[in-house]
Amino acid sequence: MTTVDRSEKREEHIKMEIVVDAYDLHERAIGWYTCLEETI
Repeated sequence: MTTVDRSEKREEHIKMEIVVDAYDLHERAIGWYTCLEETI
């Protein structure tokens, strides 16, 4: 399995756009789903 180097820009994107308003695991999952849906 390969590892990915952590990027400050990537980490900030995750915090500010994907899971910014998530209060539980379900909301975090929806944030990731929405991000992936928009990207694909």
